[in-house]
Amino acid sequence: MVATSGFKRLPNGQHHVYMDDFDLPWDEYDPQKTPWAERPESINQVGSIYTIQGFDLNYAGVILGPPLEYDASTNHMVVNTADVTHREIYKKHPD
Repeated sequence: MVATSGFKRLPNGQHHVYMDDFDLPWDEYDPQKTPWAERPESINQVGSIYTIQGFDLNYAGVILGPPLEYDASTNHMVVNTADVTHREIYKKHPD
């Protein structure tokens, strides 16, 4: 299972993906370890777009974070930029 960004850190500093009764920790990124998707404990964590890159999965669950909302009046997905927590997406890249 993977999720987009937008979930704020908990008061204790941990980073969880939480909505209503759903609450799982984000992946534990460590480039020195076995890749996240190959670790047994990943079944109890939510991956990010970074930890899943390069994997050819047969299936995956995708959680759309708080910045992504459905607008029923237009039948479109919209981005609420006030809820974006990953500011890197706003940086301009030369490519």
